[in-house]
Amino acid sequence: MRRFACRLLDTGPVLVLAAIAGAGSFTHIRDTATQHGQTGWMSWAVAVCIDLTCVMAARERQRDKKHHRTRRGPLSWPVLVLTGGIALSLAANLAQATPTVWGWI
Repeated sequence: MRRFACRLLDTGPVLVLAAIAGAGSFTHIRDTATQHGQTGWMSWAVAVCIDLTCVMAARERQRDKKHHRTRRGPLSWPVLVLTGGIALSLAANLAQATPTVWGWI
């Protein structure tokens, strides 16, 4: 039981922050997709695809590190996919922000 509590204390805050960031990212991507012509469930699908792609790429990076799979050079396919997903998410965040310096921050 103590081990579970320690693990929960370690991962709990990270999961809460991830859920908040994911909700914000999802909303901004969905709203941007809607503004650019994707309506209904497709705007939701676009947001889910981008956010889950980031999650899957990050998990693949963790799996590679855990199994000591080395890749040549600093870039691997999961890193490239993760970088692209983050760029798309940030672009949607900026597109939905109020056009002020504070909004962009």
